[in-house]
Amino acid sequence: MVSPDERYLALVIDSGRSEHGYELFQMQPTFAHIGGLAPAAGKASAPVFSPRGDWVVSFVADGFRVRGTGGHFTDLFAKGPGVRVMLDWARLHVLHLPDGVWHGADVGVEMPVSAYPHEYMDWGTEGAVRFSADDVVVLRMPWQAEVAVPLPPPAVITADRRI
Repeated sequence: MVSPDERYLALVIDSGRSEHGYELFQMQPTFAHIGGLAPAAGKASAPVFSPRGDWVVSFVADGFRVRGTGGHFTDLFAKGPGVRVMLDWARLHVLHLPDGVWHGADVGVEMPVSAYPHEYMDWGTEGAVRFSADDVVVLRMPWQAEVAVPLPPPAVITADRRI
């Protein structure tokens, strides 16, 4: 995957064991390895560059975890009716270029523990990420709704401090 401005190249890592990541290279002014996303468990598509090429986003779906615990939702079935939990099914990885600042967020939904989220397991990350502006990424959720996520403003660097 090459950024729109042709400054960066992302090479996808697929371990063949449900781990995905990418290596990131600067192509201009000289070719150099500048980092990437270490392989993470789950399904992921190729990273997506923003229109100006100053953001690269990866969306990794890795099953249903109860937010804050890392436990699987089925561990809660015995908790009784009416109990709700936040279930995360993916992680959004965002890299700002050229400063290399990483941002990330778990992506999930609140639902009753009696729900059966496996109906969404066929959801894939292919085509699930797009940009509506250079600093707004849109995520397609398993139930087809789209969520716009404004990206954090890049740090402002002055002569004597970073804000």
